[in-house]
Amino acid sequence: MVKRVTGAVVNVTSSTLTQDALGGVQPGKGVGTGSIIRSDGVIVTNFHVVEGALNLKVTLPPPDGRSFQA
Repeated sequence: MVKRVTGAVVNVTSSTLTQDALGGVQPGKGVGTGSIIRSDGVIVTNFHVVEGALNLKVTLPPPDGRSFQA
């Protein structure tokens, strides 16, 4: 069962903009994991992984390793 589930876990990377202490804007990056829950590619993850994201990238586990914009 572990092998079946392992293939469903993906890395989720987000690009953000955050305000620094001086009021400037700095690029940021967030990372987390998600799980593929449907055969058409629907992924579930925690809100804090995608909160405020400008762009999202999902990366499949090895050996595939492909990345997709989400």
